[in-house]
Amino acid sequence: MVFLLAQLGADASAAFEEALTPLGLTASEVGLLRLVGRNPGISQKAASEQLGVGPSRVVAVLDRLERAGHVERLRSVFDRRSHEVLLTPDGERLLAAL
Repeated sequence: MVFLLAQLGADASAAFEEALTPLGLTASEVGLLRLVGRNPGISQKAASEQLGVGPSRVVAVLDRLERAGHVERLRSVFDRRSHEVLLTPDGERLLAAL
C-alpha cells in the first residue's frame, strides 16, 4: 500500500511538472509564487521557514523568478538586513492564470 501511495505521488508530481513546462516554470517556482501571493511582503527567511527548505534554495528560486519579472525584492523598512518579496503585475497575472 505504501508503495502505491508513493508511486501515485511521484506520478502526480511528474504530471504537474509536465503541465508547467509550457509556462517555463517549475513546481518550486509555482509554490513560491503562491506563497508570495498569499503573503505579500514576506521575507526570504520567512518563506524559507514556511516552505521547510534552506534559505539558499529559496534565494535561487527567487533569483529565477526575479529575472523572469514575476517577483521583486525590496529592502524591508522594518529591518534593513531583510528583503520583502512581492509579486510584480506580471507575477500576479501569472498566478491568476495558474
